[in-house]
Amino acid sequence: MKFEKIHWFESLESTNRHLAVMLEEKSSLKSGTVIAARQQTKGLGRDNRHWISTSNKDLAFSFFLNLAIPEQALLSLPLVTGLAVSQVLDSINIKNHLKWPNDVLVNGAKICGILSHQVQSHHDELVAAIVGIGLNVNMNQDQADQIDQLATSVFIESGQEHEVDLLLDAIIHQLEIVIPIWQLSGFRQFRASWLERFSQLGKLVTIRNQRGLFEGVAKDIGENGELILQDSQGNLQSIWAGDLLVQ
Repeated sequence: MKFEKIHWFESLESTNRHLAVMLEEKSSLKSGTVIAARQQTKGLGRDNRHWISTSNKDLAFSFFLNLAIPEQALLSLPLVTGLAVSQVLDSINIKNHLKWPNDVLVNGAKICGILSHQVQSHHDELVAAIVGIGLNVNMNQDQADQIDQLATSVFIESGQEHEVDLLLDAIIHQLEIVIPIWQLSGFRQFRASWLERFSQLGKLVTIRNQRGLFEGVAKDIGENGELILQDSQGNLQSIWAGDLLVQ
């Protein structure tokens, strides 16, 4: 698939929210529509955590997909998106790893967050989603230290400033490679690559979601992107959503 021409905005509260409004106003919005903001003032991650992007320092963008896929496949969309970002970071020599289900980390510090949610499709036979990506690009260490969690950036890790627009182009290009494969064959085509980058594999973790807390060893990732936990009794459990807390 080919993504549409990127729509740039100088400032938005949230690229995800703005794209959702665009969809409400225009039912014919094309799959592959991309919007990006030079500055994002009220961006949100999982559990309504703030994700603020400073003008020309960070990358904040969202894309819309409307595809003929099983609804369950959307559960693995943030994992595939994270893999695409990870591969782009590889290409600029930034060693990174993936944290289930939606973060890209460098030495345990967050460099990229992804937020995906299903939206109403205007075609009964299609499934729709909006995916937002926030990548710390030229943030310096002082700015990273002000964030309420361990964070890093492309600049901190490489020692060089990078063009935000060029990184966006590179990520879109990589998504144009992985999304069609994912659409056709599902997450199982990427499972091995994802596991290679999953730094918590084999470690004791806690998952927090709406059902409570679940503790166990991260044993595997399922064919649909679910996390396989093994509890202290050796029982395996599939976790489909939640925040992974490393112990």
